[in-house]
Amino acid sequence: MNVNRLATAAILAFVCFILFVYPDPQGDLYTILRYIVFGLLIVILYQFSTSDNDIYEPEKEKKEEKSSSINRGLDIRENMHDQYEQLLQMVFSVVMAINDKYKASFYMLDGSGSQMKIQSATKEGFKRSIPTDNEVIQTVLLQEKAVLFQQTDVRESWDGLFEEESWRGSECVLGARVLYKNAPIGCILVQTDHFSTIQERDRNLLTSLGRFVSLSMVKLDNIEKLSLDNYFHYQIANLLNSMDIQSEVKGLYEKVRDLCRTFFNYDKLTVSVKQSDGEHYKVVLEDGYSGDVDPEKIYSIKRSIHGRGFRAHETVESSDMNEEFYESGRFEEGDLENHDFKSILTVPVIVHDSVQYSITIEKQTSTRFSDSDKNVLELLALTFGSIVSWQQQYWKMHENAMHDGLTGLLNHKAFI
Repeated sequence: MNVNRLATAAILAFVCFILFVYPDPQGDLYTILRYIVFGLLIVILYQFSTSDNDIYEPEKEKKEEKSSSINRGLDIRENMHDQYEQLLQMVFSVVMAINDKYKASFYMLDGSGSQMKIQSATKEGFKRSIPTDNEVIQTVLLQEKAVLFQQTDVRESWDGLFEEESWRGSECVLGARVLYKNAPIGCILVQTDHFSTIQERDRNLLTSLGRFVSLSMVKLDNIEKLSLDNYFHYQIANLLNSMDIQSEVKGLYEKVRDLCRTFFNYDKLTVSVKQSDGEHYKVVLEDGYSGDVDPEKIYSIKRSIHGRGFRAHETVESSDMNEEFYESGRFEEGDLENHDFKSILTVPVIVHDSVQYSITIEKQTSTRFSDSDKNVLELLALTFGSIVSWQQQYWKMHENAMHDGLTGLLNHKAFI
C-alpha cells in the first residue's frame, strides 16, 4: 500500500470514530462539525473510488551472463570462420572485377588428403568434391603460376570438375594453387565459356591472388592458434584454481570434457582409468559417439587399442588404426567392424610416476592430428594428473589424521 492510501485510511478511521463512537454532544457547534466530517467522508470515499490501484513490480534481478569455456572457445572459432568467409568473398570480388563473366570456386584438401572439397563458389555447376588424382587438379597444385586448360584438351578430367552439361569445346578453366607452409592445400578455379576471354594479365592476377590467399591462410591460422592457445592456458589456470581438492574426481571428468569440447573436433572422447590389477581399465567418461562401450565392463590393456595409452607411457597417434596397430579392436576384439573409427590420439595421465588414466579423442575419418592438438591434450593430461595427485594426497593425509598410527582404529578426531 502506498503512502497516500495509508493516510486516507487513517483519516477514514478518524471520521468514523467522530460519527459513530464519540459521545453525542449538544449544541450548534457540534452539529456544524458533524456536517463537515460527513462532507470529508464523502471526499474520502470519492478518493478511494478514483485512485489508481497500487502496482507492485518486483525488482528484476540482474543476471550476469557468464560465458562458459565452451561458448568462449566457439566464439573464437566462429570469429575465425567469419574472417575466412570474408577472405573468400574478397577473392571472388577480385575475380569478378577482372571479368564479370568469370565463374569462380575455391577448393581445399579434406582431412584424408584424397579429395578437394568446395568451400564456396560464385555460381552453381562446380563439383562438390574432386579427387586429387584429377589431372587438372594435380597440374594446378604442382605449378607455381596459374595454369589454363581448354575443355577439348582435358575432356576426361573436365567431367570431374563440373556437373553434367553439354559443352561446346571452347570453354576453359584457369587454376591457381593455394599453399600453406609451402605445401599445396587448395586452389582457385575460374571457368569461362570461351578461351579468348582470358588474357595473360588475368593469369598473372590469378597467380598473385593465389599467393595472397596463401599468405592470408597462414595469418588466419596463426591468429586462431594464438587466441585458442592463450585462452586454453587461461582455462587451464582457471581449472587449477576452481577445483576443490576435497571434491570428487567425477567433477574433474566433466571439466575435462568441457575443455575438450572447446578445443578439439572429435567424434568421440574417452577418459579411462586403470584398474587395481594393472591389467585392465574402465571407461569413466565418454562424449560424442555412443554404443561402443559398456561403462560397467573392464577392458584388457594388452589386447585393445585404447590400452596403448597405459602401455606406452607416451602419446599414441594414428590416422589409420586398422593398418598401423596389430590389435583387432579399440576396446575388445572385433569391435572395429561395428564401430568404424580411423584416427586416434591418446595421451596417458601420469599420477605418482605411473599411468593411472588416459584421455583419448577419435575421428571416424582418416585425419592427422596437428602438433597443436597434441600439445594441448598433453598439457590437459598433465594438469589432470596433477589435480588427481593432489586429491589423492589430501585424502591420504585425511585418512591418516582420522586413524591411530599403531592400531589403525579411528581416533578421537573422527568423532569431533
